[in-house]
Amino acid sequence: MKRALSFPFAVFLGLFASACATPSAPFQADGGPWVSALQRDHPLTGKIWSRASGSFVTSDQLVREASKSDFVLLGEKHDNEDHHRIQAWIVTQLFAAGRRPALAFEMFTADQAGALRDYLARQPRDAAGLGPALDWEQRGWPAWRQYQPIAQAALDAGAPILTADLARPTINAISKEGTRALGESLETKLGLDRPMPEDLTRALRREIVVAHCEQLPASMIGPMTKVMQARDAFMAATLIDGAALAGRDGAVLIPGQGHARRAFGGPSPLTPLAPRAVGGAP
Repeated sequence: MKRALSFPFAVFLGLFASACATPSAPFQADGGPWVSALQRDHPLTGKIWSRASGSFVTSDQLVREASKSDFVLLGEKHDNEDHHRIQAWIVTQLFAAGRRPALAFEMFTADQAGALRDYLARQPRDAAGLGPALDWEQRGWPAWRQYQPIAQAALDAGAPILTADLARPTINAISKEGTRALGESLETKLGLDRPMPEDLTRALRREIVVAHCEQLPASMIGPMTKVMQARDAFMAATLIDGAALAGRDGAVLIPGQGHARRAFGGPSPLTPLAPRAVGGAP
């Protein structure tokens, strides 16, 4: 079984963040310089740190490791266009290496599965209309043109595209009722009938508080923690189902950076849901 690969996006932010990086950097491979000037002069700009080897690696090494993995999580900051260019480059390189993983987007929700299926039946090779067909920008996401190359890479390869997040009404129900709002069958499938280890729960609660600038009312911390756990578990299950759909050739997830955190993001529920598939991250 290939091992799972998880990258918190903080790593990517330092990888290819400068127009002065090496020629193999993906933002140069797509023909243009880094869009954002943020931290362009940082000493780690253009560097890729591998936690597994404890050393810097090249973008080619990154792709080689990803191509050996069942699950690849490419976290992002939603409003950073350069992150999406890097994601598109990595996904394209995976297909070029002969992989055909399913591609799952956090931004597509379970209640949109029918609309996604209908659009792909009509336009199986056209990513341009995919975002509009799923009300992408009306739902508050950045311009679809930023994500379109990621989806186009999958369509060009004939790989499945999947919805990865829970529907908004389901999320609202969980915030009020807890994970039992999912129903017994789905709650059990996602492993949410068992408590998350206390140390991870504390870490997740703290992460949520910090992400809301320490201004979150105490009454909201518990419900938001339950919602985050449920969403991460649902994304993990989507990856597993997607890998089977793709002929067991794995799956790639495009999530926000919080869902790519190895300790308590999407990779965490992958361990009990697919214990043989999960190993170390580079």
